[in-house]
Amino acid sequence: MKSLKGLSGGFVSECRVLIHCEAALMLFFAGIIFYSLLYPSAYLHEVPQKLPFYAVDQDHSTSSRLLMRQIGATEGIRLLRNDDLAQSMQGLRDGAVSGVLVVPDDFERKLLSGTSQSIPLYTDASHLLLYRMVLQGVRQVSEQLGAGTRMVTLEKRGMPPEAALSLQTRGRADGRLLYNPMGNYAINTVPPVFVLIIQQILFVGTGMLEVRRRRMGVPDQGVRWLCGRLLAPAFLAVIFAFYYFWILAKIDDLLPARRFFDVLLFLFPFFLTAAAVGNLAGRFFRHEPLLLTFVLPISIPILFTSGFVWPQEAMPDFIRALGALFPATPAINGYMLLAARGAAFSEILSLWLHEWALFLLYLLLALAASRKLILREASV
Repeated sequence: MKSLKGLSGGFVSECRVLIHCEAALMLFFAGIIFYSLLYPSAYLHEVPQKLPFYAVDQDHSTSSRLLMRQIGATEGIRLLRNDDLAQSMQGLRDGAVSGVLVVPDDFERKLLSGTSQSIPLYTDASHLLLYRMVLQGVRQVSEQLGAGTRMVTLEKRGMPPEAALSLQTRGRADGRLLYNPMGNYAINTVPPVFVLIIQQILFVGTGMLEVRRRRMGVPDQGVRWLCGRLLAPAFLAVIFAFYYFWILAKIDDLLPARRFFDVLLFLFPFFLTAAAVGNLAGRFFRHEPLLLTFVLPISIPILFTSGFVWPQEAMPDFIRALGALFPATPAINGYMLLAARGAAFSEILSLWLHEWALFLLYLLLALAASRKLILREASV
């Protein structure tokens, strides 16, 4: 009974502080909505389409015109004819087009004779997604055109059509998309960033509440009181999670988890841990806006060490150890296993325990910082 009274007292106290902290209120509610509208909008068009692309036809043959018509019919390329090679290359350097294709003057002759040849293709590789789209479209069309020409040549020499076709299709890779059946780029990008956004908002918001609590003169009253205080932002985060991982997941087609209760159960210690980190950080600041200067520089390192941008297996051991200290690391990995791969809760139990271990760590650090501040204030 005493434990429940301490938890409820801390919870009510934190809610009262929240009402009087305009900055935290703005961050918790306006910030969540702002990022939910801003970030997914960049991924509304899953695949780049109709990228401007110059084609310089130096052959002016039937085969070269057929090649360019087929390339222009692909989904990702909008073909623009330009016979001036220098002007086309300048357009690529200026960013006016995404690539330049040069059809050599002996293209049809080599194609009909079956001679191997190269078609110069210049693309901007600084944006890998656009580069791969252009390269894939040109490569597919050129391979199909060459295979069709070789097949006609073999048929003229008396080879049956079935045998000629089999020579052009010696083997094909049958790709199957696992865990991302639509091949959407956003599915593997937006939900992990949503986890990070919730963590950073809890960091800053809970830290602001701690700064405001000290300015209001509300005293600390032990570990139960502190746990009750951390429950307040954690319950807010449950609402944020429902909005991000259920409502927005359906609106933006981001594969909402089939067992959403498992998602909330898994993420709840993550919410508590993020709140504990914010509470700990808030004890070292005197003004609420200064917390942003603490959180913003660490956002990118947290994003990369979590493992969804770059595989953790390829990271140095000390980077992986550092990433394990951030609450978002087990949270992102576990959420993606639950939502994208349909894992059972028992399969992510180790990540769940990892979250609880981090919560205990930061809770103890927050208690230690609280006692140190109390002793320092008493000595003053």
